[in-house]
Amino acid sequence: MDIKYTEYARLFSAIADPNRLMILSVLTEGETFADNILTHLDISQPTLSHHMKALCEAEIVVARKDGRRVFYSINEDMREKLLDNMLDILYKDDEGKAAVIAKRKARRKTDIVLL
Repeated sequence: MDIKYTEYARLFSAIADPNRLMILSVLTEGETFADNILTHLDISQPTLSHHMKALCEAEIVVARKDGRRVFYSINEDMREKLLDNMLDILYKDDEGKAAVIAKRKARRKTDIVLL
């Protein structure tokens, strides 16, 4: 098997959990600390720690300690890598990938105008 598919599986398995997807959604708003993330989820602090460890080990999330608090943010390089990997799986040609990217950019511009 091509090694890239092993890497794809590693990354996607790290986010293949509803709580981890919600955590990423919270983090799209910017860097925040664990207690703030907990206000958005119905899980305990030890369960959050388990999910954050998995996301950090996959390098999808970055942790930064400041005193007693740990702040978390999305690793921008990995965000791009996840999107690129998904496009590689779903589109075999560069033209198909480019069309999806152009469509997403156009949609974002429309969303901004509508707001």
